Amino acid sequence: MPSLIKDLAGFFLGTVPESSQARPPPTTSTQRDDKTDAKAWWWETRETDRDAFASSRHRAHLPRCKRTGRPLKILALHGRGSNNDITSIQLSSLEVPTRCVADLLSAPRDSSPQSDVFHMLSNRPFHQWGHDEDALKGVLAYIERYGPYDGLYGFSQGAAVVTALSKPGVAEGFGSKRTWRFVICACGVPPPGDGTVNLPSLQISGARDPFRGASKALADVYEAPVLLEHAGGHELPLKLRHDAKFKDVLDAFFDRVLEL
Repeated sequence: MPSLIKDLAGFFLGTVPESSQARPPPTTSTQRDDKTDAKAWWWETRETDRDAFASSRHRAHLPRCKRTGRPLKILALHGRGSNNDITSIQLSSLEVPTRCVADLLSAPRDSSPQSDVFHMLSNRPFHQWGHDEDALKGVLAYIERYGPYDGLYGFSQGAAVVTALSKPGVAEGFGSKRTWRFVICACGVPPPGDGTVNLPSLQISGARDPFRGASKALADVYEAPVLLEHAGGHELPLKLRHDAKFKDVLDAFFDRVLEL
């Protein structure tokens, strides 16, 4: 396992969620030791990097998880050269407002936008996850502080992050725990290293995505993934909300994880 942690460390360089308003920050093993490093996590110093999706404030209509009796709650990570505004659009394409509560976390490093169109969709800075283990540790620290989360969502590079953290023993290798129970990857790319992920997963790809092959390789990292492909490219277009077959697969997956 130490070699896998080393491989991963070499690869990964709005609105405050409601759950953060009343919960004092616990002391955890993934948080930094103030005696040796007083620098805060990026999401502690950049308030606009933490968002609660709009639907998260209207939970009464959401379906309830069999295990907890509350709506499902996910943490969503964007791709390279993106931000939480773009993630909000993607989650709307997946009809998250009718399915679960979602917190959105922006990446630590500055980046140019992945698409020129993004400037028309957001006036906030764009970010990427980069290539060091602090990104992985920071996500785990965020989960410990604002979770628990039932599932993780990642788009493109964000999918590599959630997959890396979901491999057995990785979170524990960073002094944390894997507490989430499912993963959703969209137009994702695989992280380095061996090992498979033994969690239910939905793997979404685009038929015209130039990274379609990488998304297929990512799906192979998971045991028995649910595969879902749309006709577009490296995107989750809003028109997917009107695609009956796409919605049927989404409905079946969310019905399944509600029973976990």
